Amino acid sequence: MYGRKQTVLRWIITAIIFMACVVPASISWADDGDWTWISGSDTVLQIGTYGTQGTPSADNVPGARYGSAAWTDSTGDLWLFGGYGLDTTEIRQYLNDLWRYDLDNDTWTWMSGDNETNAPGTYGIQGTPAADNVPGARYGSVSWTDITGDMWLFGGYGLDNADIKEYLNDLWRYEPGIGQWTWISGSDTALQVGTYGTKGTPAAENVPGARYESVAWTDNSTGDLWLFGGDGLDSNGNERYMNDLWRYDPDNDTWTWMSGSDLGFESGTYGTQGMPSADNVPGARYESVAWTDNSTGDMWLFGGYGLNNDDNEYFLNDLWRYDPDDDNGTWTWMSGSKKVGKSGTYGVKGMPAADNVPGARWDSTSWMDSTGNLWLFGGYGRASSGQDFLNDLWRYDPDNDTWTWMSGSDMAEQSGIYGTKGTPAAANVPGARNGSVTWMDSTGNLLLFGGYGLDRDGTKQYLNDLWSYQVPLNMDMNIAIDTCSIKAGKSDNTDRIKFSGWMDAGDAYMIAGDEIVISLETAQVPDLSATTFSFPINADTYIDGKYKSLKVKSADKSEPVLSFVYDSAKSTMTFSAKNVDLTGLRCPITLTVQIGDYVAEEQLDEDIVNGPKKPCPLQLVMGVWDSLDVSKFKAKKGKTDDTDSFSISGTFTVNGSFDTAQPVDITLGPDTFSVPGSEFVLKKDAYSCKKVDIWNGIVTAKFDTAKCTYSIKVTKTTLNGTGNVDFSLDIFDNLLLALDPVTLPDEF
Repeated sequence: MYGRKQTVLRWIITAIIFMACVVPASISWADDGDWTWISGSDTVLQIGTYGTQGTPSADNVPGARYGSAAWTDSTGDLWLFGGYGLDTTEIRQYLNDLWRYDLDNDTWTWMSGDNETNAPGTYGIQGTPAADNVPGARYGSVSWTDITGDMWLFGGYGLDNADIKEYLNDLWRYEPGIGQWTWISGSDTALQVGTYGTKGTPAAENVPGARYESVAWTDNSTGDLWLFGGDGLDSNGNERYMNDLWRYDPDNDTWTWMSGSDLGFESGTYGTQGMPSADNVPGARYESVAWTDNSTGDMWLFGGYGLNNDDNEYFLNDLWRYDPDDDNGTWTWMSGSKKVGKSGTYGVKGMPAADNVPGARWDSTSWMDSTGNLWLFGGYGRASSGQDFLNDLWRYDPDNDTWTWMSGSDMAEQSGIYGTKGTPAAANVPGARNGSVTWMDSTGNLLLFGGYGLDRDGTKQYLNDLWSYQVPLNMDMNIAIDTCSIKAGKSDNTDRIKFSGWMDAGDAYMIAGDEIVISLETAQVPDLSATTFSFPINADTYIDGKYKSLKVKSADKSEPVLSFVYDSAKSTMTFSAKNVDLTGLRCPITLTVQIGDYVAEEQLDEDIVNGPKKPCPLQLVMGVWDSLDVSKFKAKKGKTDDTDSFSISGTFTVNGSFDTAQPVDITLGPDTFSVPGSEFVLKKDAYSCKKVDIWNGIVTAKFDTAKCTYSIKVTKTTLNGTGNVDFSLDIFDNLLLALDPVTLPDEF
């Protein structure tokens, strides 16, 4: 095979691979976003190994549990308290054990509390720390870390000092430096009604009512603690979902009712999306998630189970921002729906989009990363269709008001893929779950522990696995390609390419007189010049935030036809070019879009080929050439000599040229079948021979360079191999070796 025909072969191969691999696109930084299973078990219902209190050990591990509380201390150690789960036995009940996890040494330490379930609280004297003090066993509490590093715990559902299991409203502080608990506020008995006082006015008598599954924030500028909603007792003593917002001032030991109602089951007031208003307020709910924006001090609330603006009660996916500094504090509905039970819009994994939004859910987990992005994982609720436990990971960018689906599945009820403990891998992912707890370590990685969900086998129960997620280093992605097609022509200058995706250039760089330059470059071939296309920016091409290149009419049908469309408001773009020469270009491809000083670069890296509807037949990795894959093999032992036969088929790629003066050698174990190149006929990109009689068999073979497939049948032969034998092809002086052996039947 020579000249353009060889280019066509290479381009057909590239096109097949490229088209199959870019849906979804390979985001250049996605490889950083790997999960690592670092501790605990990959199966459910594991009991705890407590060891000696205060002594770390590699054998120690908390039992499987749900609805715990968590903190990170000033040294970077992780802390875990209570929940509902397993102690040293298989009994599933309420816990009050306190654990510390040392990330550097990968060790758990049982620090406080009981190693048995259902322990009542020991409150001591209010405001006085003591070694004997300990909160009662509970789950669904909320936790804060203040600016001094002390850890705070409020409420939940569990045991008071009288061994009664009910809603709690006690506030506790734990000082890691002295290892002691202090009962600070609230009651030592369950089922306490809230004392609200006057909205916006602190008072020593004020206190939230008993509740569980609330959410909490820390105001890092003042050290104040904030509490919102949950399921518990309103001012009339009725058990209700709540939407009251409270602020606690640790310096003065006072609670202030800041927003929402003192009664339960209140519907939300959404107002206009993106517009703060004193009238706005989220509806009553519980099992939401929350974040604090460390740069602005704003507080964020997402979803949960509760009421929308129409008094409908179900799963929610609304996102709210609360600004504590805006007069007396105002809520803004930022994203998601006013309707309940909405399914998620996932878009393309790794690519932000204005339409993306997580589905309605409750009991998820959340983080805030060092750059101010909000992260959301799992819960129970709506996927892209259907509902159950979830394992999707989302990132929300407050600056651009966009959600990005980062990891996990858009389908519910997915099992965990654990891989090797301590080893990150792109395939790893925690199973679907709710009621987990989270931390962020000193390097910015996200950590996830336990909950109720699916293990490696798909068994659904309590978990005690600890995971780490490596946040991608380049979070300032400015381009992503979601679809692309490339087609090689039959002669020079007849190739085609088309792609579409997302780009955040905005309109600031669209200056008349400048131009848009699109560059395509093959990283593996440094001597090959980049292929570039340019589009002028002027009053005819850029109008009202939309760029559309002008059509150039030509009587010559072989002239290049180029098109570029960009919507600065939607950040969407589409590029196409036909009748162009793309000779030599292949994956991985570096795509660059330059508009004046703006440069966006996307590298389409190696990716596993697995198309959604019509998988690429290669089943290979982009950029892999001179490869041989076996899809079918069959051998039959004859009754006499020279009556054996076999057939084999699969896919191949060839980087070199075809010299048909050379033979095709088919090697199966110790046997080689050599067919002269002159026996092959080329027809429609396929080389074939039929029933060629060589000295050791009769060969029929076909090598389709367009489809990258081969099929071979050899009859009237004697096979001398046994068991597993190697298979290789030498196609017109291109040697290809199959990675895996084929297996001959036992009769050989």
